[in-house]
Amino acid sequence: MTTLEKCGKYLHLSNPTKTEPDPWVRILNGKRGLQLVVLYLVYGEWRVPWRFRVWRGKRYPSPSDLACKLLGTVPKQLTQGTTVIVLADTEFSTVKFFHAVRAKSWRIDVGVRNNRHLQDGRTDKKLYRNSKRGQQVLLEGLANPLTVSWFWLKRADSKRELRFVVSSYPY
Repeated sequence: MTTLEKCGKYLHLSNPTKTEPDPWVRILNGKRGLQLVVLYLVYGEWRVPWRFRVWRGKRYPSPSDLACKLLGTVPKQLTQGTTVIVLADTEFSTVKFFHAVRAKSWRIDVGVRNNRHLQDGRTDKKLYRNSKRGQQVLLEGLANPLTVSWFWLKRADSKRELRFVVSSYPY
């Protein structure tokens, strides 16, 4: 018997009777399961899963590469005359992903690691004490400025974690 369990944003597949490893099951960030990259289209109150890809692990396209391919599947008829905002988790904050969104002239709001380097050599974490939210910064590898902000995320163990987010829109 195989069971599917929804846990966070990942779908976990477990087969208690099978002893050999399943080719679809991977471990990412300590979570074992079927790792999906899902593209949702949100229009007003509607949230429609558009397409998905399965991340197959090392030596295969990364989740960020899969997301870039998914962005290319959105028909121009759906986006004409509207403002498209791409929201993404931190793992998608690669230079390639930023370029894929920019090539479509869409806005992007994405989390970034706190050790992500700016073009002047500083890291995002240095901005927390020495800058203001809403400041324009240049991330390493990108030519266009992004608006940066940060917030404290309360974890399950009651500890706080400093998180950063950047946007291509000058809020």
